[in-house]
Amino acid sequence: MIHSLRGRDEEGIAALHQAGEIALVHGENDLAAAVRAELGYVDFLRARYDRAERWLLDALRLGGRTAPTAAKAAMYLGSVESDRGNYLRAMNHLTEALAATKTTGDRRGEAYASSMVGRIHLLRGDLDGAARELETSIELAESDHWLAFLPWPQALRGEVELVHNDLDGASERLEQAFARACQLGDPCWEGIAARGIALATEMAGEPARALELLGDARARCNRLSDPYVWLDGYILDSQCTLGLRHGHPETSRWIGQLHELASRTGMRELVVRSLVHRAAMGGVGDLEAAALLRAEIDNPALDRVVPT
Repeated sequence: MIHSLRGRDEEGIAALHQAGEIALVHGENDLAAAVRAELGYVDFLRARYDRAERWLLDALRLGGRTAPTAAKAAMYLGSVESDRGNYLRAMNHLTEALAATKTTGDRRGEAYASSMVGRIHLLRGDLDGAARELETSIELAESDHWLAFLPWPQALRGEVELVHNDLDGASERLEQAFARACQLGDPCWEGIAARGIALATEMAGEPARALELLGDARARCNRLSDPYVWLDGYILDSQCTLGLRHGHPETSRWIGQLHELASRTGMRELVVRSLVHRAAMGGVGDLEAAALLRAEIDNPALDRVVPT
């Protein structure tokens, strides 16, 4: 995905734990903080958000508020809170991280944080804000020759164009992101780009092919042992939406998977969406439950999902 820890096995994670403890014993607080930030990132990917938060807050405590490690910890905390649907808290962390990366000249950190701010704007329906932040992320990554990161903001930028009904522009950008992701062999990037291509395919009038592509997107993003779990849920939500719209026989199973995943991990917005899907399948009381939970989430875009 975005980080050197992607693809580490459990033995490597155990070694990191040991290195962090040794660093603490010897008073190497900066090193201990860096290790905790890395471990927090792994737990973020795996949707173990409570554990991730503990590691990252500990990294901030040990590393201080101005060190590069602290900026990284703030970026990952913002990503954690965004996955959970806590958008105000996420923006606070990411704003802090952006300020720190600009001060230290960390262009890659700034590109990552900008992409996550752009994702929040996209999820909340602020398309202008999303476009602005994602373009910034793309420009920073290109200027720093961070080609391994580019498919992420490119795919999200393509989604902005999809929402604007710019099918040609979205398709071109998404295909470029997907081709680059395949060259890199990065499952996350392949998955997010393939999701966008699937939605563009449905917009072009090929729903059966779109649903096939969504299944492929999920397979791609889950092919390693440490997938980005939120992304799986994000793709699954699109499967449910298209499945309901086009009467796919697997829709009920997909909705059950989404609800279980989102409820187990604490992805509150995806819980709301799963309840709305269940209500569309005839679930009693699900729409009322969705409305109650929606009231706790600062996302105007959910007003179009949950009937009032």
